[in-house]
Amino acid sequence: MSAPNGLICFTNCLLPHEDGSLEEKDLWIDERRGVILDAQRTFFLRKERPDRIIDLGGNILSPGFMDIQINGAYGFDFSVYEGDDDAYRQGMRTVAEKIVETGVTSLVPTIITQEKSLYPKILQLLRPFTASKCATLLGWHAEGPFIQLAKRGAHAPQFLMAASEELKSFEDVYGADNLADKEDWLMTGEGSSDSIGVRIITAAPEIAGVIPAMEEVVKRGVIFSIGHSTATTDVATEAVRSGARLITHLFNAMPQLHHRDPSIIGLLAASPHISYPGSAVERARNSPLQRTESLLKQVALSNALHEGPKAASEAFDDTETPPETPVVHNHTETDLHLVKGKVTDLAFERPFYELIVDGIHSHPNSVRLAHSTFPEGCILITDAMKILDPHLKDGVHEWRDGKRFVKEGDKLYLEGTDTLAGSVVTLDKCVRNFSRFTGSSLGEAIKCVTYNPAKCLGLENKKGTLRPGADADLVVLDRKGNVLSTWVKAADMATDSPSPFTDPPNYQFPTHRLHRVLRNPDKQPIVLVACGSFSPVTYLHLRMFEMAMDYIRQNTDYEIVGGYLSPVSDMYKKPGLLSAYHRVNMCTLAAEQTSSWLMVDPWEAFQSYQRTAVVLDHFDYEINTKQGGVTTADGVHKPVSVMLLAGSDLIATMSEPGVWSDADLDHILGRYGVFIIERAGSDMDQAIDSLSRWRHNIHLIHQLIQNDVSSTKVRLFLRRGLSVRYLLPIPVVDYIEQHGLYTDDGSSAAEREKEKGKEREAGSSDKGNVALASSSSS
Repeated sequence: MSAPNGLICFTNCLLPHEDGSLEEKDLWIDERRGVILDAQRTFFLRKERPDRIIDLGGNILSPGFMDIQINGAYGFDFSVYEGDDDAYRQGMRTVAEKIVETGVTSLVPTIITQEKSLYPKILQLLRPFTASKCATLLGWHAEGPFIQLAKRGAHAPQFLMAASEELKSFEDVYGADNLADKEDWLMTGEGSSDSIGVRIITAAPEIAGVIPAMEEVVKRGVIFSIGHSTATTDVATEAVRSGARLITHLFNAMPQLHHRDPSIIGLLAASPHISYPGSAVERARNSPLQRTESLLKQVALSNALHEGPKAASEAFDDTETPPETPVVHNHTETDLHLVKGKVTDLAFERPFYELIVDGIHSHPNSVRLAHSTFPEGCILITDAMKILDPHLKDGVHEWRDGKRFVKEGDKLYLEGTDTLAGSVVTLDKCVRNFSRFTGSSLGEAIKCVTYNPAKCLGLENKKGTLRPGADADLVVLDRKGNVLSTWVKAADMATDSPSPFTDPPNYQFPTHRLHRVLRNPDKQPIVLVACGSFSPVTYLHLRMFEMAMDYIRQNTDYEIVGGYLSPVSDMYKKPGLLSAYHRVNMCTLAAEQTSSWLMVDPWEAFQSYQRTAVVLDHFDYEINTKQGGVTTADGVHKPVSVMLLAGSDLIATMSEPGVWSDADLDHILGRYGVFIIERAGSDMDQAIDSLSRWRHNIHLIHQLIQNDVSSTKVRLFLRRGLSVRYLLPIPVVDYIEQHGLYTDDGSSAAEREKEKGKEREAGSSDKGNVALASSSSS
């Protein structure tokens, strides 16, 4: 029999394209595999229908945001390691769990200049990390120590270094193993202790030994970023030719734009058809950089091939081109094609660049200038520090090494100075600021935190996109760019969303027997929920779970990860219904002392009457939204299917007109599904005929040995003073005898017992709940 397929269709939404445009279109995802689907192939070719259709009310459904430079958040600093690996990993997880409220679904933790001995330890811990209910940590970004003293910012000057031994200097600092060319976990999807993720190094190319080292580490898959540097345009251009792919926080910690030497900023407007007068070889020789002979020969070849007519200038004599004034070379189409195939200059690609768009690190006009010059390279980052927390108040906060931050709104600086020390702005606010500063559409702003960073990292087929096969990392935004909800690998993180359910006082959802790791990664995890009076709970109630387990093992692709009894509320008003207090206690005794995998959830029992559809929604919310579902042994997240377990008398009532609403039937049988246990004397096939619409989601289980024990018959036995041992679990029998239950006849006795239960709860509600909690853990 077919099981729920785990497909979700988002409808009535705007999808951002990779060019920054928005289109009204549906999006399909597979919540089991955590990927985006090809809707045409899924619906029209495979003829599959979604388990859930989610109407987004005209809001924007974007790829999840990516922050490729973040120093810490929510009280944790990625650069602080105190020798405790477990504490460090917990700090990583705290950031990953909480950052999703800002729309971030993946990030590259950044460590600033450190004592040399700490790098190998921290970088090993910063290998890719993913878990349920968390953003994905993609790898690491090492900002320093090969940076310029004059542009160090908040970096500790005593730890800055030159790369005097070129590649060996880099391996000595970061660890040779961390720079090795290994399998990339992010692209293969297969995690192992030897796999790597994103690796970014920010360095100043004018520092001795950096460019020769850069050429080698880039070959090993490291992304080189220019930052904290005083490099001239020539030196910065040489760095890009040598493999630099990114500029760290543009405008900050670098020379400002000058018309004769636009420095690093000038790379945004660089053209492959422009070189500079004078000998490139001489400039290379005179540069403070350490150069190899092969590099000098390459520069000489480039210079020779660029000989050509010089552009005329009205301000200067044509024969006297002023220093550092660019000269445009005019090639024929044939020559240009030839040169493109031979000359490094003409294969020049402008680097991506980061912007901190908090209105403090860069003026809105500067942001607009950069984006209008090179929109395809723009990446928004937070450069956030440990005190990033949208809920944190302004004030003085501890940093490290005895230093302190001062937070004033989105501004963060070192106490006693005017030195900016990272930011406290969230990435979703950067998106809104960027749209406002530049006049860009939200779609264009979204591109700068999704597709552009993904492309820079070489992950544009996996992250930052809505392409089929990509990770279903999603963020729902309103038309102003505010985060409404966040999804990581198809799991709803319930961002900034209050619980849709009202819980009883002191309520805690039981999870102590919920299997959090699947034994078989190819199976679909499932939880069985039995709703009923359980007045009292019998062996047949427990036997139903065992029969369902046997059936599921032999006939389905499910793996049971938990089972729950959910006693109904006292408001159910059924004859013979004992108070919820006693029924929950009896169910708890039966589950805990006679079963190894069943639990009792008192949520339904201790409040007003709840429809079965709502109860199943509650379980789905607790298990998949709050608990994050379960994972495979490899850490792959999987949502749990919640299905109802009931006797055939229930399915009979569902087939009777007017007993159940069509909406509830569709919700229970269509969205969740049901396992039906045969009861003596029932005609299940006839009942199923009228429910054929949901036949694929109704599983019929026949009893091999008929058992017609019922709570009604047990109550009759008790009223007549007959033994009920071996009809009920022994702990339940003892409980009934100790409390003198079910000795009166008629509904009046039930009502009196209800009143006694209410008095007990009113007199010691806390005590009652504590007793239940302690018995469930015994």
